Amino acid sequence: MPASIELHIQRLPDGSLTAALRAYGRGVTVLAPAQAVTINRTTLRALTSLPTAYGATLAEMVFPGPLREAWGRARGQAETEGSVVHLRVQIDDPSGALHALRWEMRMRSGYN
Repeated sequence: MPASIELHIQRLPDGSLTAALRAYGRGVTVLAPAQAVTINRTTLRALTSLPTAYGATLAEMVFPGPLREAWGRARGQAETEGSVVHLRVQIDDPSGALHALRWEMRMRSGYN
């Protein structure tokens, strides 16, 4: 049975962002309640030609302390169970700005 991890990012009416994490495995649920997050699109735009740096920077922005700890617990539980991890990112942003981010980047190589 695959482990499902859901990251829910929401833009609040005041324009701020929160992120929450839920993970489901074999009867184990890991939760991290909504935490304030800051996503700096200018910083990310500067890294678009560096996919590894972009991904690491976006992860740092989206997973502050408690969310990073919950992510680690969920991944650890999945590894213990021998499960594949399915990550679902849910974005609730009426402005559309978060949808424009590169949540999945193809790694560039000499084999294009």
